[in-house]
Amino acid sequence: MMKRLISTMTLAGILVTAIGCSNIVGSWRTVAVMPEGMVFPISNVDFDKEGIYTATSKYNGESHTSTGTYKWNGRMLTVIPASGPQREYPGRIRVDGKLALTHDQDGEQVEAVLEKTDG
Repeated sequence: MMKRLISTMTLAGILVTAIGCSNIVGSWRTVAVMPEGMVFPISNVDFDKEGIYTATSKYNGESHTSTGTYKWNGRMLTVIPASGPQREYPGRIRVDGKLALTHDQDGEQVEAVLEKTDG
């Protein structure tokens, strides 16, 4: 009985650690935006382990690149561009490993789903 309790507690601790440390380091690309037809400010983004990001956005038929720093706490992505205002995107790592981020655009909630492109 005691051995089973310890095993259960150990497994619970591992799960909490894994969920709490969801990591976004790597390269991501936007694969879906809802509602359909809306535009999300990030097309592709690279997050490095030092807290630096490089993002590509496409709007008005052109690609734009921004760099800066980021913070991720498992529920909120904060990006601080080298030029421009800080932005916050509520988000989560989904069960399928994809990153879901939301953004308020003209009073409408837009959600983007990003998948890792580097494995």
